[in-house]
Amino acid sequence: MSFNDAADATRRLNVILADPSLFTGPYDSGLTAGLAAADVDCRWVVRPLRAGERADLPTDISNPIFYRGTDRATWAPKPLRPVLKGFSHIIGWARLLQQIRRQRPDIVHFQWTVLPIIDAIGMLLARRKAALVLTVHDATPYNGDRLSILQRVGFDYPIKIAQRVIVHTQSAAQKLSSRGCDPAKIRVVPHGPLTFSPGLTQPPLPRADSRFTFVLFGQLKPYKGLDVLVEALALTPPEYRKQMRIIIAGAPMMNMSTLLRRIAELDLRETIDLRLGRLPDDQMARLFQEADSFVFPYRQIDASGVYYLVRPLKKWMI
Repeated sequence: MSFNDAADATRRLNVILADPSLFTGPYDSGLTAGLAAADVDCRWVVRPLRAGERADLPTDISNPIFYRGTDRATWAPKPLRPVLKGFSHIIGWARLLQQIRRQRPDIVHFQWTVLPIIDAIGMLLARRKAALVLTVHDATPYNGDRLSILQRVGFDYPIKIAQRVIVHTQSAAQKLSSRGCDPAKIRVVPHGPLTFSPGLTQPPLPRADSRFTFVLFGQLKPYKGLDVLVEALALTPPEYRKQMRIIIAGAPMMNMSTLLRRIAELDLRETIDLRLGRLPDDQMARLFQEADSFVFPYRQIDASGVYYLVRPLKKWMI
């Protein structure tokens, strides 16, 4: 089906949205609300929720068909886990194509591509049954982080296959155009604000630490510049540093040993509070209350979901 065929339909649009690894739950939730307001009938395909994870999407429109039983395959030898995930991703695609045949959507809209070569093949098959849209949240592949071979090879293939490509900024549109993407199919849709879940809005609690608190929050990846933050803190005069506390909170998606060693070498352990791991809602709410300022020392980004999540708090941003 062509994109114009779907767009010209007079009946209510029927859309399947895919976020296989559930990278951006809060964004997915906001997008769902926007589509509902536009009278679009949407269904999501994702992975199962992990222990302690909040359901951002309504369960009645969310189908966890990717990585069933393999999302956290700690039982498998570590070298085999990427291979296992690759096979599981193919199985997820088979389930998605079955759902497309049953549901007969007007549009299939991918939020992320996980394994670009496999995704490109699946998207070619999906495009035979529905119009195909892809949101490219990061125009620079994975914001410059080191990639596996499967992620690195063919990153732009799905972008070329999609009939419409959504980005969040004009600069991202220019990047994709310079890499050969047809400018006529690119649409700039600003990221937009995200809404706090009820679990993140709790009554204020007394502060246990009087120091001015800076928070770097979210999944910890190389492009987010944790080392930049640590080195900048080391350059701060000691009399100011005594008045500061830096909380780095989130699940590590990188090797932290070099950073931890550097924190010790610079004698910053009294200033930097590391909270490694995914935070439950109550701890996240407490963290947001403690924050006087949120810091984003990113090396590369198009649009930060964390920024749009904490922006309504009206606290200092760096």
